[in-house]
Amino acid sequence: MSAVKRYFKPLFTAAPSILWAYFSWMKYYSLHPNKKDISYRYRKLHKLIAKVTDYLNGQIIVEGLENVNNIDTNFCLIGNHISDFDPLAIMTIFEKPVTFVGKIETLKYPFIGTALKSISGAFIKRDDLKQTLKVMMRVQKEMEEEKKNWCIFAEGTRLKDSSLKIADMHPGTFRVPMKAKIPIVPFAIIGSDRIFKSKPIYKKYPIHIKFLKPITYDEYKDLSTEEIAKYVQAQIQKTISFDLRRKDFDLMKKINGNKYNPL
Repeated sequence: MSAVKRYFKPLFTAAPSILWAYFSWMKYYSLHPNKKDISYRYRKLHKLIAKVTDYLNGQIIVEGLENVNNIDTNFCLIGNHISDFDPLAIMTIFEKPVTFVGKIETLKYPFIGTALKSISGAFIKRDDLKQTLKVMMRVQKEMEEEKKNWCIFAEGTRLKDSSLKIADMHPGTFRVPMKAKIPIVPFAIIGSDRIFKSKPIYKKYPIHIKFLKPITYDEYKDLSTEEIAKYVQAQIQKTISFDLRRKDFDLMKKINGNKYNPL
């Protein structure tokens, strides 16, 4: 079945909401973010993204959210990256503003790029060190101002397959939240890579997200960025390999029956 047929029904159902949002406020706020407070812009986007996730038969299963809710300041989420849908899955969960650091190429994606830009996301050119440093200095400043939370996918690229070992996490990713002295919350995500695939067609597409124990400034202040990167990577890999993969397999079999074959 082609991708067009795969998404015809959900997109046909969702099209009025998406198109109205895109042309009535998403595009406008992506160009004029200072016209409305981040809380207002994010609240509107959160409601829209929740609808889009439902239209695409996504089912978000969240664990460890109490690890985030118990933090009394702003924080930085750092996790693995397997799909362009990952930011949308995070936005489906959080009602309070969370924005993202992503590659500059994301801006070319009509919906996702505009959505992230409308909530003041930060976009880096991976081959331009000067531009990257400038963007990350802005991110650090906003982390220190405590107006919103941030999410960074520390591998720097999508793995594209939940069954594979996650890529090495870039130590430089951790420098900004460490300088801002805010809690780092590792998270593991699995299953989002199925959402945009045209085959096979499932009844539901479970996406498991597990938030791990936050790492506070007092806990990491004496560590190097290389040490914290290796620690976070190991915790995320352990969670995926020995917890989420089994849960994902069992739920996919339960929901989709014999149609599900991961091999």
